[in-house]
Amino acid sequence: MSSRGGKVAVASVAIVASWFFGVNFWKPLVVEQLEKDGNLRSDVHYEKPKVDIKSWADLRQKLEAVADPQKNFSEEDKASLEQLKEQLQENRPRES
Repeated sequence: MSSRGGKVAVASVAIVASWFFGVNFWKPLVVEQLEKDGNLRSDVHYEKPKVDIKSWADLRQKLEAVADPQKNFSEEDKASLEQLKEQLQENRPRES
């Protein structure tokens, strides 16, 4: 039989994972509905996810890019990487 500590650890992981994935699933849907209703607060900033997979071929290309990034990046992915590099350069701490 499992120890009591093991059961608590498994239950804790399950609760945290459920909460995390639940929030990430429902948050865009709730924000979209609030925008449609005109009830979205202006002082709360929500950034919509940038990853948008349009087809199975697009998904396959992205998975191949993970396997071998040098050969399989699309032009859109390369542009996104350049934008990310620029943001990192802007946010880099200045040397004193």
